[in-house]
Amino acid sequence: MAKYKESIIRKIPVHYVENKIEVDIGIGTVSVFFQNLTSNRIINEELFQIAALERITLHRSDMIQVLITKLDRVIEMEVRFNPYELKKKMRMGVYESKRGTNYKVLFVNVENTEKKAYEIDIGKKEHVHGIDMRIEQMESTFLKTKQFQIIERNLNELIRNRKALNKTKQRMNRLMKLLQVFHSSGNESFKEWIRQNLHVLRGLPHPQKEQLPIVYLRIIRFYYEYLSIDEFEREFKQSSRIMEEQDAISFFGRMNGLNLPYRAITPFGLLLKDWDEKRFNPYALEKILSYLDLSQSEYNRMNQIVQQMFRHNEKQFQLKEKSDLAACGYIKVTSISMKKRREILVKKCIPELGLQRTVDLLFGISNLHKHHKNAHLVYTSDLQYLKRNFKEQNIKWPRIEIT
Repeated sequence: MAKYKESIIRKIPVHYVENKIEVDIGIGTVSVFFQNLTSNRIINEELFQIAALERITLHRSDMIQVLITKLDRVIEMEVRFNPYELKKKMRMGVYESKRGTNYKVLFVNVENTEKKAYEIDIGKKEHVHGIDMRIEQMESTFLKTKQFQIIERNLNELIRNRKALNKTKQRMNRLMKLLQVFHSSGNESFKEWIRQNLHVLRGLPHPQKEQLPIVYLRIIRFYYEYLSIDEFEREFKQSSRIMEEQDAISFFGRMNGLNLPYRAITPFGLLLKDWDEKRFNPYALEKILSYLDLSQSEYNRMNQIVQQMFRHNEKQFQLKEKSDLAACGYIKVTSISMKKRREILVKKCIPELGLQRTVDLLFGISNLHKHHKNAHLVYTSDLQYLKRNFKEQNIKWPRIEIT
């Protein structure tokens, strides 16, 4: 049995784990990518399948051993390794399989990472495997150099590949996060680029494949930031056929002082509905704004609009400690029993908030967690329970689907 000179352990909260886990071991990064090769989709359930019952060795050789354990709400990944042998011999990743689950263990040392990044810098044709790695490399290069022109050509090639961007869940969201990094830097070259490519970005998400409403919110955010109020109103004079996008348009329209129609099927759409019914939920607003990585000037601009709408309240914009549902005890739903959850909904939430408000909040949270399958299933099944037991009530029921 190999003897390893060093060991690094990283604990990752379960809700942060998506398609990979990685550990920085000083001389480089060890990553594990989980992939279902039959459907070409990367899903985190496969990670839980192999780690649910015991401590599993994903890979073992004279150079490195990778172990994984699922603890209470935490995934623990341990890397044992011999630094010299690892840097000398392990140049490529390895594919392995445990219990029918395919995954790739990849080691990238610091020297290779820097070399690949600067291949992009000088404009050479890079050999990058996968859109996700290209996005990571562009972000790394920009943070090192602060020069948008270096990665502009690669970014242009990326946004022309709409089919690849829509092929895998969360990929479009990663692209939007990358653009937020450029935007937050205040780079003038990026500002010019984004003005020229606003319509390209808006056309990227495939309506039938992109289920994350936050993607549309992040795209329309650039229209809000880089267009004047008159330009914004002319641009969105005609309503969008995509309901999530229309909610995003209406949200930023409201931040421009415009009253545009909304569908109220997303958390930000439901927020507008609350505002029109004279209910102010600062917790929900703060949660939505947290996804946008706002500059202080952007935050102040939005806060000013909110204060004007609720001036009669004569209270400064403050964050509640808990949402309305959480205040009633409906919180951390994946860790409590179905019976307890539904008891809270029927005996606490509905008497205090009303049936319509409870249903609206539950539906909004369900949409927000579409990419977290366990949480989405819990919220949606509770919605179905309420509809079965209160279907005679005269309220507007949303369309409930388990994705």
